[in-house]
Amino acid sequence: MPDYFAGYEMFLDEPNRVEDLQDDIVRAVLRRDQRIGMFSNQLKTDRPRYAKNISYTLMSRETIAAHNEWLARRAGRLVPFWFPSWQMDIALARDIEPGQSSMRIEHMGYTQNYLPSRGRRRIILFLRGGGYLTEYIMTATDNGDGTESLYFSSPFGERIAMDDVIMTSFVYLVRLDTDQIARRWETQSIMTVSFPVVEVVGEAEEIE
Repeated sequence: MPDYFAGYEMFLDEPNRVEDLQDDIVRAVLRRDQRIGMFSNQLKTDRPRYAKNISYTLMSRETIAAHNEWLARRAGRLVPFWFPSWQMDIALARDIEPGQSSMRIEHMGYTQNYLPSRGRRRIILFLRGGGYLTEYIMTATDNGDGTESLYFSSPFGERIAMDDVIMTSFVYLVRLDTDQIARRWETQSIMTVSFPVVEVVGEAEEIE
C-alpha cells in the first residue's frame, strides 16, 4: 500500500492567529499582450494554487533552535512540506466505527467539485489529547441526505467519536515562497516569525 504522505515532513506547529486568517487562491497564468489594447490569458495548469502567510510566536530558546533547524532543512524555497490548512474543512456527520474504511461527513460538495479534479485528497484529523490521523481519500459519494461518504484505502483501527475530533483539515504540499524569513525578537527568548507558503501543484500527484 503506498504511503500518500511519504517523502516530505509534516508541519504540525499550529500558526498563531493574531491577525485575521486569510487564504489566497492563485493561478499560474501566461498573459499574451501585444500592447494594442487586446490580450489573452492562458492557464498553465487547470488547478489553482493555495497560498497563505504563516505567523506564530516561538516561546523558548529550544523552540527557536528547532525552528532554525526546520528552516535549514527547507533550503529556502527548495524543499516542500505537508501543511494542514488548520481550518475545519470537513465536518463529521457520524462516529467512525472500528474496521470502517469510510467516514460520513456533512455535505460540502466534495463529490461534485473536488473528486473529478482529484483535488484535496489528503486530510488530517486532529484528535483530543494531541493525537492525529492522516488519510488519503480514494473516492467519495453523495448520499442524497445532506451527507457525503469519503472512502479510504485502509480501515480505521479503533472507534473515533465525533466529539473526539477537534478539526478535520485538508493537507497541502507547499514550499516557502521566499528565501528570507521575517523574524522579530520580542524578548531574549521569545521570537515572532512569519513567512508565506505556496502550494506545489503537480508534485503531490506524481508521488501517488
